[in-house]
Amino acid sequence: CIIFFRSKAAAHQMKIIFGLLGMRSGELHGNLSQEGRLQALEQFRDGHVDFLMATDLAARGLDVTGIDTVINYTMPTQFPQYLHRIGRTARAGRSGRAITLIGETDRKMLKLAVKNSPKDKIKQRVVPNETLNKYRSKVDDLVDQVKDIIAEERQEKMLNDAEMQVTKATNLIQHKDEIKNRPRRTWFQSTKDRKEAKDVADRTYAGKIKSKRSYDKN
Repeated sequence: CIIFFRSKAAAHQMKIIFGLLGMRSGELHGNLSQEGRLQALEQFRDGHVDFLMATDLAARGLDVTGIDTVINYTMPTQFPQYLHRIGRTARAGRSGRAITLIGETDRKMLKLAVKNSPKDKIKQRVVPNETLNKYRSKVDDLVDQVKDIIAEERQEKMLNDAEMQVTKATNLIQHKDEIKNRPRRTWFQSTKDRKEAKDVADRTYAGKIKSKRSYDKN
């Protein structure tokens, strides 16, 4: 199952909540490094995680077989993006379903989705307040833990960034002479070369215009 969110922060928070509830989940969004994205995708493909929290980064070009369900936790702002999202399931003749949670602000996008879908495939359900309250209570009980985890992650990132800066400064001090004696980087073209290339391009363009005018007159 892929669950789509509009923001990277929301996807990450939900990944933490799923983890606290003992549900195997991963995340795929722009805040991850390239290595982190590939690792998340590999874990999802191999079945090590059952739920992938994603932004529209995963809506295009993600071809994973066996995705039973796509959930739009929040509706995208553009209808083509909606089509890309739900296209992650029911691929190559397989069965699948797309579920979208709709609020008052999503009515316009909902009408487009209904209009462009087979009428016999659309089902609507109003979630009872009792069900909403039940799960809201569960999530509310985890709010403090989620905040603590995010704070720890932020602190760890700051420490890692500080360590990188210290390492960089140490290398600059230890290898100062070597760095100082390195040849200065130069452009592939000098200023003179770039000017000559521009003059040639201008003359060529002017010649084409002149030839075109002569052809038009004839």
